[in-house]
Amino acid sequence: MGKPFYATVEQLQAAADYKSTAYEAERLRRILDGASRDIELSFHRHYYPLTEAVTFTDPPTSTPRRVQSAGFDLDRDLLALTAATEDGTSATLADVELHPGQYGPPYWWIGLTGSTIVVTGRWGYSEDTAPAGALEAAISDTTGTSVDVTNSALIGVGDLILVDSEQMIVTAKLQLDSGQNLSNNPTASVSDVTIGLTDGTKFAVGEIILIDAEDMLIVAISGNNGTVKRAYNGSVLAAHSATADIYAPRTLTVERGAVGTTAATHLDAATITKNVPPGPIVDFCIAEALSRYENESAGYLRQVGTGESAREARGAGLAAAHRQASPLRRVRLAAV
Repeated sequence: MGKPFYATVEQLQAAADYKSTAYEAERLRRILDGASRDIELSFHRHYYPLTEAVTFTDPPTSTPRRVQSAGFDLDRDLLALTAATEDGTSATLADVELHPGQYGPPYWWIGLTGSTIVVTGRWGYSEDTAPAGALEAAISDTTGTSVDVTNSALIGVGDLILVDSEQMIVTAKLQLDSGQNLSNNPTASVSDVTIGLTDGTKFAVGEIILIDAEDMLIVAISGNNGTVKRAYNGSVLAAHSATADIYAPRTLTVERGAVGTTAATHLDAATITKNVPPGPIVDFCIAEALSRYENESAGYLRQVGTGESAREARGAGLAAAHRQASPLRRVRLAAV
């Protein structure tokens, strides 16, 4: 089972203007995966919802402040309880105490006793979401890994997306014909930034479009005219003819039924949301990934770059990002 990243490949590319070659895209995925997993190891928690059953054998009994019944401290964050058993007997969920009840989720204590307890639920620090468009076409099976969406600007590689009750991890984005065409003739000039669209409502600010072999970033839309950044992602500036097809990376390659959910079929135009980790965690993930990228590029030497652009690889900004994210670390409990 894969795990989502705490920042997307697109966010990392935007932070440092890294190019979008196939080699670099795979490298950035690997680096972001490593940075995300390192955050989990350092902060003792994960920042996405994971559905699973966790077995506790001979859990220690504790009675925290303001909780009168017997129970024990959980060794992870519980977002929602969906089932529980005590020595093989199902517990009545309405009778199970969770703490801190007035502030959670997440919950760190549960009012269950027994020699073997199975707690089923969604685990993690947070499950905040944001709108991420809709399906462009129905998903008619539970095994396919290609999903077409309406807006590629809202979803990045590494994101955890939710359609109905199924979560999916985005592992790649491929080009899809938008069904729209150019209505003007952009020249091969970086200052020629207006492109005519058949229907401006079919695109979004922040979306990267492909015309012939040139990528362009849409920075504004007015009616059926788009303002773009030309030769984006290291692509080659070129002239284009009216009626040229416009593509966008709206075909997602995904891991189905991710993080404990079940793959299902979904209707056309079904709403998509995406998991949103806490902002400081996103910033720290980007900072660590940038540090890893530059150090790897320099062969893990003390100097990054050459000639006049050479500089010491100190990672000063990484320490600041770490301090901002530190309040989101989970304090681990130990028996004394």
